[in-house]
Amino acid sequence: MKIVFEGKTKTGKDIVIRYLGLEDTPQLLQYINEISREQTFITLQGEQLTLAEEEKYVSDMVKKVHDKKAVELVVLHNNRIIGVSGIVLGNKVESHQGILGITVAKEYRGDGIGNILMKAVLDEAENNLLELKIIILKVYEGNSLAKNMYKKFGFKKYGSLPEGIHHKGDYIGVDMMYKKIR
Repeated sequence: MKIVFEGKTKTGKDIVIRYLGLEDTPQLLQYINEISREQTFITLQGEQLTLAEEEKYVSDMVKKVHDKKAVELVVLHNNRIIGVSGIVLGNKVESHQGILGITVAKEYRGDGIGNILMKAVLDEAENNLLELKIIILKVYEGNSLAKNMYKKFGFKKYGSLPEGIHHKGDYIGVDMMYKKIR
């Protein structure tokens, strides 16, 4: 798999950022199920994916990367996945829009990994997704840490949807942000 970054976090942890591969499926399944159980600021809220579901996701994503329709990166520390980020192009009339997602394992947050990963995924998308013009994302209204990072990378809020997310038994707002690439 193509490596896009090798270096250290703010606290000196060695990390590698590289493209997702089929061989990552079992470890990625464990990672996403852990993040889901945490019920943090992501789409999954406790649901546990099966190996078959994750195999299909990884297979589809590897094909999209090959076809220049996506970038999907994993962060590794001691050969363990501790973060994931991707940008996937939309279809048809939205094929110039890339949808961004990013997660970092709980015990690694606050160490600068999100910033390193964000720079890597944006650079890879800009260099490899030739149709990409705009990157969009959704962020929970209470997730000020993520919003601040997105703003630092040039994202701007373009709207919000009150009660747009069902999170831990309550309805909370979601903000939409974008960044123009070309």
